Amino acid sequence: MGGVIVRNIIGYLVQILPCALLCLLPFRSRFRTSARRAWLAAAGILAVGLVPFLVIAVFPLVVPGGAPGEIYNPLQNLVFLAIVGALFILYVRVVDAGPAQKTFVFSLAMLVGFFATFTSSNVSYLMGFAEESDGFMYYPPRLAVLAATNAVLFLAMLPAMRAVERMLAAHVAPGVWWRMAALPLLLVLTLLIGAWLPPLNYARLYFCLSFVLAVDAVLLVLWMLHMVRTAVEQANRQAMLERALRDHANARETLASELVEARERVAALERLAAQGESVAPPRRAPQPIVLSTPTRAVSFLPDEVTHVDSLNRVRSVHFANGESVPIDMTLAAIVEALPCDRFAYCHRSIVVNLGHVRQVATQEVVLDTGERLPVSRRRLTELREALANA
Repeated sequence: MGGVIVRNIIGYLVQILPCALLCLLPFRSRFRTSARRAWLAAAGILAVGLVPFLVIAVFPLVVPGGAPGEIYNPLQNLVFLAIVGALFILYVRVVDAGPAQKTFVFSLAMLVGFFATFTSSNVSYLMGFAEESDGFMYYPPRLAVLAATNAVLFLAMLPAMRAVERMLAAHVAPGVWWRMAALPLLLVLTLLIGAWLPPLNYARLYFCLSFVLAVDAVLLVLWMLHMVRTAVEQANRQAMLERALRDHANARETLASELVEARERVAALERLAAQGESVAPPRRAPQPIVLSTPTRAVSFLPDEVTHVDSLNRVRSVHFANGESVPIDMTLAAIVEALPCDRFAYCHRSIVVNLGHVRQVATQEVVLDTGERLPVSRRRLTELREALANA
């Protein structure tokens, strides 16, 4: 009895753990709860489901005249499917993704699980291992073939699941995911129905059809992943094209408005020249300053800024209204974007707006907002000269 229990525990885990890992691998950074809590819940479901699974396995050994076979193995399959259903409910609640994406990944994992089960059964039969069966579901030769098949398929699916993880970050419509999920779901349903139907009388034909279906499943899954990758690339290209068109349209509008303003200024200058009046150069409105990084962009007018500092490796732009915005740029790069006649260093890590300076002391600068900033000895003379020339 001990050997039967150990074999069923190993077979139980070998069949269900690879599928569970494949389901979670693309979503490892998208849990609604902590990973530890999710794994504990999954372990609880597996432990609870293992009890009836083992009870059915050893029942023929404790019942007088009982024998494993046609009755107990299907019961174990039903328990196994119930456990998969419970894990699917947990998977739906824990993973933070769209229903179509979760269905697609789950259907791929289930297809791998069914493919491994049918492949191990057919290989065991063709290699003559079925003659060594003791009537239980996991007799030693088939258990070895099942473990090897799951290991090979799991390693083969790891790159595919990583590719799916990258595809999840792309803007692919949910309808595409649903259409892609329909194919593995149909194959799983076909395999599931075929498992419960009586085998054909012609054993060779039956196994040939099984292998053809398995090969077709692999080819179709590879084709499906290729189609998803193509859809992702097309979506990215479309997004880049739309962004380029928007930037082009904005540039045209800006250029058109500047052209209109220039024509108006020229017309005004011509009118003044015709009247014999002296023409004073027009005063340009202050231009906004734009600080851009790969992740964000900040736009502001020079007068809105009181100072810029770099404290604890964090560069921040401080505004007169009391707000501050962190920016992932070096202080030197920020200073280069500021007008040099309106900003000056008061400290090696602080640049102050001269228009907001109210008082300069030996060790500090007082701003018109009431804020006090430190002044280094080396920067004090430079600061006073900048204020005199401002």
